[in-house]
Amino acid sequence: MHLQTVERVIGTLLELTGILFIIGSMADIGYWYLEALPKLGTAG
Repeated sequence: MHLQTVERVIGTLLELTGILFIIGSMADIGYWYLEALPKLGTAG
């Protein structure tokens, strides 16, 4: 029963991510993360 819930949540997150890529908001979110957490830009 737990696995079914996990699969539904992950599937929903995948659909949301796909929609964000299609409408171009994923780049905006990436820029926001870099502004909010500048250490992410220097990691790696």
